[in-house]
Amino acid sequence: MIDTHCHLCDRRFDRDRQSCRTTLAIAERHEGVFAALGIHPHQAGGNDAERVPELSTLLGHDRAVAVGETGLDFFRDYAPRADQERWFRAQLALADEVGLPVVIHQRAALADTLAILEKMRPAAGGVLHCFDDGPEAAARAQALGFKLGLGGVLTYGHAPLEEVARTAPEGML
Repeated sequence: MIDTHCHLCDRRFDRDRQSCRTTLAIAERHEGVFAALGIHPHQAGGNDAERVPELSTLLGHDRAVAVGETGLDFFRDYAPRADQERWFRAQLALADEVGLPVVIHQRAALADTLAILEKMRPAAGGVLHCFDDGPEAAARAQALGFKLGLGGVLTYGHAPLEEVARTAPEGML
């Protein structure tokens, strides 16, 4: 079992870690820690979204192993949906350019997220982190070459997700 996802560079962890300021710096300093670099959907409407050329350069680092997290979050709508979709597509294209998988964030946007993934078909696949749906969505993810990240939602008594956890092919979780 591995942890595919945490925000080690979040300032809430400042007291719990060495004084690294970026995810990439943390990955450089700690064996077994690698970086996924991307523009989160919450920041898709802000200035961070203009940093795609810098992101492309950073993704060339040998400790950068994925683009993300990227995706769509229609639950909170911190950024306009059109901006989220535009930057999601841009990062999927970037992932193909640099040959890296993607880490997908989606909340209340699974149908739109899967539709975009099925249209763009990222060559290196990726992971739908915090997956919270059932067998049909899992099958669509599998057809795209994606893995499923299961988090705390699995403990909420969600029968379709429990079925995915029981029946998903070995290596997909």
